[in-house]
Amino acid sequence: PFDDVPEIVSVVEEPVAAMRAYTWATNALISLGQSDRAQPHVDDALVLSQAIRDLYWHTRALNGKARMAYLMGDWVEALKITDELLSAAPQDNAGLSLRVIVEYQIGNFDEGRERIDRLLNQQFGLAGVSAAICIAMAARISGQAELLEHLVTYLNPTVRTVYNAPLAISLVELALSFVAIQNGDAGSASN
Repeated sequence: PFDDVPEIVSVVEEPVAAMRAYTWATNALISLGQSDRAQPHVDDALVLSQAIRDLYWHTRALNGKARMAYLMGDWVEALKITDELLSAAPQDNAGLSLRVIVEYQIGNFDEGRERIDRLLNQQFGLAGVSAAICIAMAARISGQAELLEHLVTYLNPTVRTVYNAPLAISLVELALSFVAIQNGDAGSASN
């Protein structure tokens, strides 16, 4: 069904509906481990987001492109795209979160930590779930256990605001599993 997205979008007159189709097809394919099939949707979303000049959808398209670069291990491209994304929307949780992970992956722990501090100073909610995952990943990559203390503090209000969103709850549980693994508690991680 994801190969039909361009055909479906071609008959849609509302550009935001088309952006949603590209975005969700991208997310689904990446989640299924088929990021190579997601690339055309990422490219189409970026072109459309520039045409409609909508900041929200443009940042979503840039986030998809940055995630693709990250998944392909193209750190330079991921840094370039997140620079563009964060220049357009400096407080974008998803963009900041991805940038943190890239900085930690390439060993720029100070840069990553600076962005974690920015994330911790933002409001919680569903968008905060991606921040929780990135903080847990940064702690795991760097071995900096003190980040986990921030994570647990960060998750308490996040859990209260996303209690009715199953995907968010799953992501929070994933972040808490990272904490358990880092603390050597495999039993809690498997729950």
